[in-house]
Amino acid sequence: MIAIFQFLIKTWVRPFYAINAGFFLFAFFFFFGMVNGSQLISYHLSLMQSMLQSPVMLAVVCVGWLWYAIKCLNFCGNSITAADSNYIFALKALPALRQWLLFAGIAICLYLPVLAYVLVLLKVALQQHYYIPATQLVLVQVILLGLIMAGIFFSINQNNRHLLAAKLWQGLSRFTNIRIGLYGFLLAFVLQQRKQSFAMVKIFSLLLLSVSLVRNADNFDEDLFGILFQLVLVTHAVLVFYLFEFWENYFSFSRNLPLAAVKAALLYVFTYMVLLLPEAGFMLINNQGNLPVASMLFLYGIAIAMLFLYTAILYATGGNISRYTNLLLAGFIMIFFVLKTGYLLGSMLGIAGIAALIFLAHYYSYEKEPVKD
Repeated sequence: MIAIFQFLIKTWVRPFYAINAGFFLFAFFFFFGMVNGSQLISYHLSLMQSMLQSPVMLAVVCVGWLWYAIKCLNFCGNSITAADSNYIFALKALPALRQWLLFAGIAICLYLPVLAYVLVLLKVALQQHYYIPATQLVLVQVILLGLIMAGIFFSINQNNRHLLAAKLWQGLSRFTNIRIGLYGFLLAFVLQQRKQSFAMVKIFSLLLLSVSLVRNADNFDEDLFGILFQLVLVTHAVLVFYLFEFWENYFSFSRNLPLAAVKAALLYVFTYMVLLLPEAGFMLINNQGNLPVASMLFLYGIAIAMLFLYTAILYATGGNISRYTNLLLAGFIMIFFVLKTGYLLGSMLGIAGIAALIFLAHYYSYEKEPVKD
């Protein structure tokens, strides 16, 4: 049993961390390297308290953990179905209980980065008497580890078609083919091809909003909220660039079709409306009376208008990432002073109008700038 476990460590666990080393380095820098060392502990304590105090925030983080568990499970599934991995099916000769124990150890090893953070979070929850969130955390981790274990077990024992789980999985697979219309096209691209970037952007943006709306709710600072709100928009600029690049690389021929520039603009606007719904819902739920509901809705509209303005800038600059980044900084400064004026409705309409003019002026004349050596 121990020898088999060590063998699976070499064939599954080590390759998993080696292949995803870049992802782990990015995540480490993202959560630890971007914060001043003297503020690192207080920063993460504030994030943990935000998770424990806000059910919505905790649910968002749990979705991130679910994504990581699926990532682990997908790696194991690919390893099992690889052409040179037929020897793995020899594990079916082991009793079911031993297989479950074996796969439990593998699941813990793969899930260890999340598990280590959760243990610290549990310690903070118990010290501050957040017993209900602590119980929820334990249940979520048990479910996610069980998901990885069950996925490995049923993948190896896949010839047992009489198993209820296998039948249920076959039934659910019938609903995976979903038809989408034109206005769902870019959303499908993000959720299918850029789901890792989407998850990271959403987690980071909701953490930023939680600092102002949850952590500092009793001492709400509008200037701090304005800066964090702008950081949320700048973070989404990455997704804007991915959407623009995808559309222009694969569907630039659409200009020869009966697809007017207005329809193309509405396609982008609709996509941003849906992408920003998590932030809008989070702000409305965790507002705690610090801002009027109308102001929150206008901020949602300003966010949509700003992302559309980022898209228009990409068309105006020929997709040049350097010029795009420079203009993002200018937009960051501009919108901060716009928010300070307090005229949210006028700001929303003004930004949307400017974005529409730039987009319509450059959509048909767009030509991608050649890459300089």
